[in-house]
Amino acid sequence: MFGIQKKFTFHNPYDQAHISGPQSLLWSLGGALGLFLVQILGLNLEYLLLGQKLTSANTSLLLTIIGKYPYFTLTVVLALPILEEFVFRKVIFGNLSQHISPLGAALLSSLLFALAHGDGHYLTYAGMGLLLCGVYAKTHRLTSSMLSHILMNAAILIMAYY
Repeated sequence: MFGIQKKFTFHNPYDQAHISGPQSLLWSLGGALGLFLVQILGLNLEYLLLGQKLTSANTSLLLTIIGKYPYFTLTVVLALPILEEFVFRKVIFGNLSQHISPLGAALLSSLLFALAHGDGHYLTYAGMGLLLCGVYAKTHRLTSSMLSHILMNAAILIMAYY
């Protein structure tokens, strides 16, 4: 993905960083914390309003796979967040925001992000997608939303096993 990005420069309005590295890092850390809060709020709202489980089938499946194949941890912690950020934030959100409003692009990107997770927790995943769009839009660095996503996935794995 990084090689393709270097070779074929698909520029969107968010590709030029306007903040410093340390500020970007703070936004990444805040984004990871925000993801936890959105996940807790979203899962509880879906439980109260829709009667859904408080656990994500998607997360449970990944934890089961990691339990059997520990090397899959790198995929869940690094590869999936990086791939999802390229697809949903850079390609869909970033490029669509050149043609429709940034809010409309963020909503569409987040809806597709929720549908891609495929476990019925659409409110939770859409909220997380919106937050990640916000981190990317604010920092103009895809690496910021990637780091937020990576940190959240890593923390969920650590909490699940300890």
